[in-house]
Amino acid sequence: MVNTMTTKKSFMPDIAILRTLCIVVVVMFHVIGMTYEGNHFPLTQLQYRSIYSNFNNCIINIAMPMFVFISGYLFFFQLQENKFQTLFQLLKKKGMRILIPYFIFGLVMMATTGNFHPLELLHGGYWHLWFLPMLFWCFLISYFLKDIRNKWIVLTIILAAFSVSLCGKFLPRIMGLHNITIWYCWFLLGGGIFTHQDAIVKILTKYKISVLLPIVYIVLIIWCPTEYGDVTWQYLVSSSCIVVFLWYLFHILPQNIIKFFNPIMNFSQYSYGIYIFHNWMALYLISNTAQRILNLPSIAQEHIILFPLSFFVVTMFVSFLLSALLLRTRFGRFLIG
Repeated sequence: MVNTMTTKKSFMPDIAILRTLCIVVVVMFHVIGMTYEGNHFPLTQLQYRSIYSNFNNCIINIAMPMFVFISGYLFFFQLQENKFQTLFQLLKKKGMRILIPYFIFGLVMMATTGNFHPLELLHGGYWHLWFLPMLFWCFLISYFLKDIRNKWIVLTIILAAFSVSLCGKFLPRIMGLHNITIWYCWFLLGGGIFTHQDAIVKILTKYKISVLLPIVYIVLIIWCPTEYGDVTWQYLVSSSCIVVFLWYLFHILPQNIIKFFNPIMNFSQYSYGIYIFHNWMALYLISNTAQRILNLPSIAQEHIILFPLSFFVVTMFVSFLLSALLLRTRFGRFLIG
């Protein structure tokens, strides 16, 4: 989500495409969730809960691991480029890039939604913004692993991280530290694949493993569908397969096909801002005032599919517009640029 592809030299079309697809899925996930949570539309709550569950089991379990995967992939690229020569430099840059926006947007969102509990920000679990402090810990921990290059040691550490994720959240709720145990494995997977990407592409291509990966994913989600937030070995295997497959698929695309994805790649630069704004804006779009003015309960009941789709499109557009406007200012570029 955090945009680190600032120069043409470092631009990665595969990662830009994946990041855009992920932000679309995440916004849709939260929007569909709002249609049945909070008693917004009691008459259609069961129908929307069913839609949410199906979407949840198949799609969101790809998007969030992929987001963390992308962050790890790009961070290890930054380490290769020697962008963080000292720990202090890392803390300064990532603190400004992640923690300052987290506190600023968190406080503003709390103040404007009638839920002002600043101490919750110190726990690192406030709404969708939990992702930011968790990511900060990922960067910090990975800095100490930057000199490990042996592929077998890297693989062992990644497998250990996936094993730890099965234990759930057991660390204290200090600035999102508790989320590390279930999400750090995806960050490491991204970093490991970036570090050894040539060898991985060769193996996936030579032994036709790339064909097997989506098959494993489909079989496992049908056999054992997993709710978002539940960490089981089936979820880890299936999500790992599809994350690696999607990366591989877009990574090997020839340039004459990649060019058709230019609009999607250009859109990815707004993903950070869209992630920040989307849940916040959706609250207003589905508020009691909006429901009275637009007669949303009646629309939701009459258009079970069209309503959440429209809700998603409007939320995405408003979040994109705010991100684009904010990026036109110096302060906005500092926060989400």
